[in-house]
Amino acid sequence: MNRDERFFGERLEEAVLRIGGMRGEECARAIEGSIGLIGGVRSVRVSSTTRSGRVLFDAARVRDWQFERAVRVMGFELERCERLGAGMSQGWANRAAPAGPLDPRAALEDPALAASRTKPTA
Repeated sequence: MNRDERFFGERLEEAVLRIGGMRGEECARAIEGSIGLIGGVRSVRVSSTTRSGRVLFDAARVRDWQFERAVRVMGFELERCERLGAGMSQGWANRAAPAGPLDPRAALEDPALAASRTKPTA
């Protein structure tokens, strides 16, 4: 157990993102805002100069597809996401996110959780 887990009760990891389509710092700020809406994200920094971003997040609450959705909903492409944490790296490129609406709030939500809310109750 690392210091962050003991102190916050979270399993913090870092991800390095490669983002396509950015044309300036306004694009980077928009992507930061979108990723920042994901529950469990602690910090996010995006640079249009390097076309990359770094995200610190709770690995128990955040999934890779949420990063892709958050970037895509703003009109950009997540070219690569590499998770760094617990001594291992899980890289992927060009994976499709689950299909669904591109409303920013709905796009960042876990599909299973969203489905459980729409089921009629008896």
